[in-house]
Amino acid sequence: SRKLKGLIETVDCPNVQVLWDINHPVRYFGETAEQTFSNIGKYVKHMHIKDSVFKDGAMQYKMLTYGDLPIRAILKAMKSIGYEGYLSMEWVKRWQDSLEEPGIVFSHYAFEMKRLINEL
Repeated sequence: SRKLKGLIETVDCPNVQVLWDINHPVRYFGETAEQTFSNIGKYVKHMHIKDSVFKDGAMQYKMLTYGDLPIRAILKAMKSIGYEGYLSMEWVKRWQDSLEEPGIVFSHYAFEMKRLINEL
């Protein structure tokens, strides 16, 4: 996210903003949510919310709140800067057939996001 921040600041165009997939910086680059937020939080206009764990040397997607990503802390940080963008669920069953069916996951996501947002 440090490199992305540099790019966004170099481009310096209000039409160029960031989609933050909260899973990627943590799982693929070892960043903390705090590092990512510090670098790009103010540029985020859309978020992909999903959960995962790192187990047996591999990342595994989980239904929201079944993983260990700091989702509550991320949402709280974004709320602190007045974020009003989208919180989209991204479910990759197309690429990982072993994941739960969309009918289960979508309703679970809606329930858990409402609960998390109400707790902030």
